[in-house]
Amino acid sequence: MISATAARRLQHPDLVRVLDAAEVGGRHCLAMELAAGETLRLVEAGNHAQGCIFRDGARLHTPELAACIDGISRKLDGFFIGRYDLRFTHEADLCAGRNFQIIELNGAAAEAASIYDARNSLRSAYATLFRQWSLVFAIGAENRRRGHVPLPLPDCGEPCELPPCDSPLPVVSFD
Repeated sequence: MISATAARRLQHPDLVRVLDAAEVGGRHCLAMELAAGETLRLVEAGNHAQGCIFRDGARLHTPELAACIDGISRKLDGFFIGRYDLRFTHEADLCAGRNFQIIELNGAAAEAASIYDARNSLRSAYATLFRQWSLVFAIGAENRRRGHVPLPLPDCGEPCELPPCDSPLPVVSFD
């Protein structure tokens, strides 16, 4: 690790800079600049066709994690329900609401990934979906009660074109 620490100080046009060094699980790892013209695939798509295994993470739910996710969600104007796909190293950190990455945020139509956990029953999957859609409809009813008007659906056979958005998407900091 000493040589990696020294390598971080090297700067030359013909060198790829070392940004950080760490030991993870007994392996020495370097975080380096990407060489000019190179591409880097950050994350493979997580789907069934590529062999992804989905697990029910309900046991990891804690008040601290819920407060953290709720704090993030409240920064997203108009976001009331959805699914966060997370990456973390240590379960204890996740349960404490720290040291995790949000890989993807899915809206109300995204089903809970736990329904694909092979350890859960089909009945459990349907119960989860019915509970989710009950929440979605309740949120929609409350939004309509507060005066929000849903977007009109296009007529069958016509192209689906949404009206232009007058405001840019919010910039959210996940501190």
